[in-house]
Amino acid sequence: FSSVLVYVVAALVIRYLTWNWMFAIVVAVCLAAGVYMLIGFRALPAPPDDVLPSPDAAPAAEAVKRTRKSVGLWTLLLSSGLLFCFGSTVTIGFVRDGAEEWLPTYFSDVFRLPGDISTLTGMLMPLFAVVCIRLSVLLLERAFHNDERLETIVLLLVCGASFGALALFIGVSPYLSLPLCAVCIGCVHATNTCITCYLPVRFVKTGRVSTVSGLVN
Repeated sequence: FSSVLVYVVAALVIRYLTWNWMFAIVVAVCLAAGVYMLIGFRALPAPPDDVLPSPDAAPAAEAVKRTRKSVGLWTLLLSSGLLFCFGSTVTIGFVRDGAEEWLPTYFSDVFRLPGDISTLTGMLMPLFAVVCIRLSVLLLERAFHNDERLETIVLLLVCGASFGALALFIGVSPYLSLPLCAVCIGCVHATNTCITCYLPVRFVKTGRVSTVSGLVN
C-alpha cells in the first residue's frame, strides 16, 4: 500500500505543483514519522515478567545449540554452492530496482507520455509484484515440490524472455510494454522471495540460517 501511495502522491505533485515539492513533502513526512515513533516507543508498556526469558530455559537452549553442527562461514560458502547464488541475488537487485526506477522514464521518453501519467505506470508494479509473490509461494508448494532453486531458474528465464520481448517490440505500444515490464518485475520479486525466505531454511542444521539470510539479502 505504501509503495502504491508513493506513486500516486508523486504523480499528483508533478501534475499540480512541481517536482521540487516532492522533496519537501518527503522530508516533512520523514520528520513527522520520526517524532511519532519517538513518542510511540516511549509510550510502550514494559513486557510482563512471564514474557522475559527464564533462567531455567538457558540450559535447554544451550543443549539445542550443541546438537547443531557449527560450520565455518568460508567452509559453508565453498562447500554449499552459495557463492553461485550471489550471482542471482545481484541480478535480481539490478533488475528489480533498476527496472522499477527506469519504468516511468521509459514510458515518458519512448511514448511521450506526460510525467504524471508515466509516474502512475510505476504504481502498477508493486501491485503486480504482490500477486506474483503469492503465486510463487503456491507454485513452490504445488508445482516445484518445495524446490526453490528450480523455481528461481524458471522465474529468471521468464524474466529474461519478457525483457527480450520488450527489446524486440520497443516503442510499439505502451499497452504491450506495460505487461512485459510487469512480468519482469513480478518475476524478480518472486525470485527474491524464494532466495531470501526459503533458501536459508536449508542451512538450519549448520546453525547458519540467519547468516545465509543476511548474505543473500
